[in-house]
Amino acid sequence: MGTQDSFLALLVCVEDVLITGVNDSKIIHVKQFLDQSFTIKDLDNAKYFLGVEITSDAGMLNVKPKGFSMSKSLKLDDHTGDLFHELEVYRRLVGRLLYLGLTRLDTSYVVQHLSQFLYLPRKPYWDALMALLRYLKGSPAKRLFFPVNVPLNISAYCDANWATCPMTRKSLTGYYIFLGTSLISWKSKKQTTVSRSSAEAEYRSMATTVCELQWLSYLLQDLEVQVSQPISRAACDCIKTAAARYPNINANAASSLPKKCGIDFNIPISKSTDCQA
Repeated sequence: MGTQDSFLALLVCVEDVLITGVNDSKIIHVKQFLDQSFTIKDLDNAKYFLGVEITSDAGMLNVKPKGFSMSKSLKLDDHTGDLFHELEVYRRLVGRLLYLGLTRLDTSYVVQHLSQFLYLPRKPYWDALMALLRYLKGSPAKRLFFPVNVPLNISAYCDANWATCPMTRKSLTGYYIFLGTSLISWKSKKQTTVSRSSAEAEYRSMATTVCELQWLSYLLQDLEVQVSQPISRAACDCIKTAAARYPNINANAASSLPKKCGIDFNIPISKSTDCQA
């Protein structure tokens, strides 16, 4: 909530609350109200929010660090390797790594893979998990940096890895979004449907990115952050791949595409038209 002279925001995740604003007296008032209503523990000024420490829990304090998180040639599936019987240990570590992805985007791709096998992990998954922990041990200082004086313009980059899943042949969507030079949003996730061509996978990736951009623009408005409009840059391979797959396609001819792909094709076009109107 906020006015022209005052702004207050509460960031909530499970049982953790971070209160920030420009007026200290209002922050104190909110903390007193929460304490009277729920009995909270005031941790004073925030120093480490939603942080996790996992290497000590996994017994990885004395191992040799690793320079990369996952080998490019490693392909994980649901039938290769012996079963890993310590299910709770695997699930607990992967769960903590999901929270770590809030500040370490370099782990997103690997954790996205490892989290697919929580129901029945195998030895290769555990080996990949240990390799990721060794990488984290060797790069503890890697963090996101948010400079103060930067132009508030949004730019986005997205891509798709066509039919990359060996089990379902679903494609992978990946994007990252900047506010000025600060990285504020990213994702690496398997698409919900199978794409019959790389162009379809690319357009689904771009549609997902555009929806995220729209949500971020609404969020920044609520936070009273004035950003340059329209979005300065949204880069994707979809134009090149679609030109090869559908050389005569345009906004009026999208009906020739499969229904779901036609919807994904029109989302970036419609949002771009809205911004230019």
